[in-house]
Amino acid sequence: MKKDIRTERANLFEPDVYISMVVKITGNVSKEAVRHAVENAYRANEATMSEIVLTKHGEAYYEKKTSSGCRVFMENRSWPELLRQSEKEAFHLKDGELVRVFLTEEDEKLVLFIHAHHLVGDGRSVLILLKDYPTGKTVGIPVSIREEDKGMSNQVSGIVVKAKYNRKQSFEENLRTVHRRIYKEIRSRNKKYFVLLFMEYLCPSLTDAVLLQTHGCYQNNLSEKMARIMGYMGEGGSDLGVTNLNQIDIPDKYTNFTIESIQFIPPSVSYMKNVIGISTFQDILTVSRKT
Repeated sequence: MKKDIRTERANLFEPDVYISMVVKITGNVSKEAVRHAVENAYRANEATMSEIVLTKHGEAYYEKKTSSGCRVFMENRSWPELLRQSEKEAFHLKDGELVRVFLTEEDEKLVLFIHAHHLVGDGRSVLILLKDYPTGKTVGIPVSIREEDKGMSNQVSGIVVKAKYNRKQSFEENLRTVHRRIYKEIRSRNKKYFVLLFMEYLCPSLTDAVLLQTHGCYQNNLSEKMARIMGYMGEGGSDLGVTNLNQIDIPDKYTNFTIESIQFIPPSVSYMKNVIGISTFQDILTVSRKT
């Protein structure tokens, strides 16, 4: 069975649209046991059991595989080194490689480094993969539209909030001003779903042309005009992109081990000048900036 790639089509040719998670684990747990658990988690999720098919007619869709193309690596290098290396190697989407997991060690802790393509899902869906691991089975703001669906998929829209820091007010007063503007945007159904509706009505091949035009791989007057309208070229992009995973509702203590920390590294996108990721786990808030 195939599922068309529509609203997330822009991720197909975006060169650095990867989501990363760094999980540090203490206790009596081996790399081999974690590797086995990750492979079970791959088999348990439809997204990690799919490949990307791109036809000569411009169709792109997910198609189910009989075995996962996602991989697990045993490593001795630090996770920042692994991140730099993995970002340079394109995901083999046509073979179903949508996630790479690296297992390494740091200060006597086991480090689980997850590097996922945005086509497999958003930051929340990577957490769903992580949940299956312990059991064995202008400011642009991504807005989660995930409700009861607990599967891995890209369920994120986006809003844009304009705000200038008022030095006559306290930090907290400025913060409340931004919060009011955010909630005003997400209370409006039209604004909350605007990005998804816009992408749904675009011709998929035009979306591809916009991305290729942005990165110098194609040239066409219409795709250049659309790239400027969509903020991929010119001055239309947002200055700052913020992805906040909020409170991560994963237990920290298990029979043989403890999850000490979870750090979220957000994807880079061409219409954002700077991107930061925020995650809160066990009352510890972690901020990561993608450079």
